[in-house]
Amino acid sequence: MGRYEPSLPTSRVHRGPLLHGAPSRPSKRTPTKPRGLARLSLILTAISLLLAQLPAPAVAQDSGEEASPRVSMSGFLSFSAVAQDRLFTPGKGQNAQVVAAVQDGPDGWWHTADVRNTRLLFHVDGGRVGEWQATGLLEMDLFGGFPSGESFDREQAYPRLRLAYLDLQRGPTRIRLGQDWAPLSHDSPESVNRLAFPPGWASSGVIGWRFPGVFLSHRIPFLEGSTLTFHGAAMRGDWIGDADDPERPSAGEATLVPQVEVAVELASQDGEWPWTFTVGGHADRKEAPAPTQASEPSGWAVSAHGRMEPGPWTILAGAYRGRAIGHLGGHVAQLADIRGAGAWIQAGYALPAGWSIWGFGGVDSPDSEDIGSGGILQNQTSLLMLRHDAGRFSTGLEWQHVRTDRWSDGVGSPRQRRGGNQLSLGVLLGF
Repeated sequence: MGRYEPSLPTSRVHRGPLLHGAPSRPSKRTPTKPRGLARLSLILTAISLLLAQLPAPAVAQDSGEEASPRVSMSGFLSFSAVAQDRLFTPGKGQNAQVVAAVQDGPDGWWHTADVRNTRLLFHVDGGRVGEWQATGLLEMDLFGGFPSGESFDREQAYPRLRLAYLDLQRGPTRIRLGQDWAPLSHDSPESVNRLAFPPGWASSGVIGWRFPGVFLSHRIPFLEGSTLTFHGAAMRGDWIGDADDPERPSAGEATLVPQVEVAVELASQDGEWPWTFTVGGHADRKEAPAPTQASEPSGWAVSAHGRMEPGPWTILAGAYRGRAIGHLGGHVAQLADIRGAGAWIQAGYALPAGWSIWGFGGVDSPDSEDIGSGGILQNQTSLLMLRHDAGRFSTGLEWQHVRTDRWSDGVGSPRQRRGGNQLSLGVLLGF
């Protein structure tokens, strides 16, 4: 799954004299080194080169010394060719979720292409720490934003950190420290072109986000062939921050109470119909980040989602109800004191020779009395996908239609409804 990320600041590049075209030769006024120092420098350089050719001495290891951590890498390469007839937010191409309020783009259809779904994961096996097995994960993609809107910069997307955590595992119990998905995060809808921003995420009922925190899970056998897993997390609070001073606490951090989520997952992977079903709850507390500001709304949510694979079918679905959870992707990611609900469903059918066909539908409906002027009253997403899988290589042709409702001239005025379409042809290569 992928979600909104703030754009990274432009990197500060130190430009030395050579980058400004200054001559590489020293000026006549540049003092020269003393001859003795120059000879010593030559001798030290020669000794360094000789030592570099010698084999490294073997290091004696105690029988109880742990082996060095093992690191492996995985990920996928992604490319999408895209045509669309409307401007979307938060972007175009692989992250088009909501029809933009202002349509000042080209008339009719226009094209783009995107590679930002490309993802890289580093897996770390840290060995044992007493009776606990230590592992870790680092995950990155290219949705950190663009340096600017100028030519050349569009082909140099920023990398961004998605996940970074270490695990301590002992039997059925796992302690996770770092940044991971909150327990309410949905099983991501299937797609080839929309991976970091799955269909419906933060727009049509699919919620969930990743935070730094402490995550605990414990699995127990349940009935025959199924397991029951309890998930809990205490995570850093989040809400609107200070764009001019990002180090200032947000309203979600301006309290000693972290946001908390719990979930119960019941799953069965045996038999002809593998399935998973999860229910959970969320609670957070927000405070005014400065004495001169008004208090911020605390949030809550309840959520359920599941996946079932009966024969050639794959069915996924989810729903939520909550208040002030725009930072989880609820209420079409609107950060305000809003109540609302959303739901989605996706069904796929496997055809012969690696082909499959998929349909997705989702809606998010914030309560209209909580939406101010210009806010989103409802967002609906429909998506059809024809997919082909051949080993690690996948191809997908996807058509997405989004319909977004807003107040036309202010609260209580007639609804303004805009629809937008996007056609994507993408390829995906896992490694």
